[in-house]
Amino acid sequence: AAVRAPTRQYVFEHWNPTGLPGKPGFGGSAAAVVAACGAGLAADMARFEPTWWDSIEETAVQVHHQVQGSGSGLDVRASVRGGFNRFHGDSVAPLPTPELIAVWSGASAKTGPRVARYQAWDAGERARFVADSDAVVASWEVDPLAALTAARTLLETALAHAGVAYRTPG
Repeated sequence: AAVRAPTRQYVFEHWNPTGLPGKPGFGGSAAAVVAACGAGLAADMARFEPTWWDSIEETAVQVHHQVQGSGSGLDVRASVRGGFNRFHGDSVAPLPTPELIAVWSGASAKTGPRVARYQAWDAGERARFVADSDAVVASWEVDPLAALTAARTLLETALAHAGVAYRTPG
């Protein structure tokens, strides 16, 4: 309905380029919403134009939020854009893409409760975490792997103070 797709049954093929069992990685629901919106738009070839991706991002963010009930929408935006990007306020800047291997634990984690705990965390501490995160992202272009290590440490430390379980049992 969000993209005025023709009424029909849409079939999505399971694609797992990693060869891992199950859902490979994070943002699976976000990627599914982007794929569904894209399939719906592409199904109506009379309306298909090269610029439809320009509008799909906001539509997919809204649909994902309606279905999930929470979240920042960054995983949806990342699914639309692909690659590595720095999202800061209303700006998006592509970052150099290092060769990385993603690993999935085999267990999904619900985002909503984690977001609620983070938002309940002291506002000053959250502001400091955001500033520290900005500094880590700024260092990405100099040394992406060191930036990832620093980001993981920062995230795990901050979330522990906020009472959010970052690592799932999986």
